[in-house]
Amino acid sequence: MLRAVIRSFHVATTVPMVLNTSFNVMGRPMVHDVEDIDVGVFLTSDIDVLDLEDALFREEADRPGVR
Repeated sequence: MLRAVIRSFHVATTVPMVLNTSFNVMGRPMVHDVEDIDVGVFLTSDIDVLDLEDALFREEADRPGVR
Protein backbone atom coordinates (compact mmCIF):
# COMPACT_ATOMS: atom_id res chain seq x y z
CA MET A 1 0.00 0.00 0.00
CA LEU A 2 2.77 2.46 0.86
CA ARG A 3 4.44 1.71 -2.45
CA ALA A 4 1.20 2.62 -4.27
CA VAL A 5 0.96 5.89 -2.31
CA ILE A 6 4.53 6.81 -3.20
CA ARG A 7 4.02 5.87 -6.85
CA SER A 8 0.80 7.93 -7.05
CA PHE A 9 2.52 10.88 -5.39
CA HIS A 10 5.41 10.59 -7.85
CA VAL A 11 3.04 10.57 -10.83
CA ALA A 12 1.11 13.58 -9.50
CA THR A 13 4.10 15.70 -8.44
CA THR A 14 7.23 14.27 -10.14
CA VAL A 15 8.73 13.90 -6.64
CA PRO A 16 9.65 10.21 -6.20
CA MET A 17 9.39 10.06 -2.41
CA VAL A 18 7.20 10.84 0.59
CA LEU A 19 8.71 12.17 3.81
CA ASN A 20 7.14 11.24 7.13
CA THR A 21 7.93 13.96 9.63
CA SER A 22 5.62 12.38 12.20
CA PHE A 23 3.02 14.14 14.31
CA ASN A 24 5.17 15.71 16.98
CA VAL A 25 4.90 19.40 17.79
CA MET A 26 7.36 21.09 20.15
CA GLY A 27 5.93 21.59 23.62
CA ARG A 28 3.29 18.88 23.20
CA PRO A 29 3.49 15.22 24.26
CA MET A 30 4.86 12.84 21.63
CA VAL A 31 2.24 11.00 19.61
CA HIS A 32 2.84 7.25 19.75
CA ASP A 33 -0.38 5.93 18.25
CA VAL A 34 -3.82 6.91 17.03
CA GLU A 35 -5.19 7.23 20.56
CA ASP A 36 -2.57 9.93 21.36
CA ILE A 37 -3.58 12.26 18.54
CA ASP A 38 -4.87 15.63 19.70
CA VAL A 39 -7.04 17.13 16.96
CA GLY A 40 -6.37 20.56 18.46
CA VAL A 41 -2.66 20.17 17.66
CA PHE A 42 -3.49 19.47 14.03
CA LEU A 43 -5.88 22.41 13.83
CA THR A 44 -3.41 24.88 15.34
CA SER A 45 -0.17 23.64 13.75
CA ASP A 46 1.48 24.09 10.37
CA ILE A 47 0.50 20.54 9.43
CA ASP A 48 -1.34 20.64 6.09
CA VAL A 49 -2.51 17.04 5.76
CA LEU A 50 -3.16 14.28 8.28
CA ASP A 51 -3.55 10.74 6.91
CA LEU A 52 -5.09 8.76 9.74
CA GLU A 53 -5.83 5.14 8.96
CA ASP A 54 -8.80 5.34 6.53
CA ALA A 55 -9.36 9.11 6.81
CA LEU A 56 -7.56 12.05 5.21
CA PHE A 57 -7.80 15.48 6.84
CA ARG A 58 -6.62 18.61 5.00
CA GLU A 59 -6.04 22.09 6.34
CA GLU A 60 -8.30 24.70 4.80
CA ALA A 61 -6.16 27.73 3.96
CA ASP A 62 -9.00 30.15 4.66
CA ARG A 63 -9.87 28.72 8.10
CA PRO A 64 -10.06 31.65 10.57
CA GLY A 65 -7.32 31.79 13.17
CA VAL A 66 -5.00 29.34 11.42
CA ARG A 67 -1.78 30.30 9.72
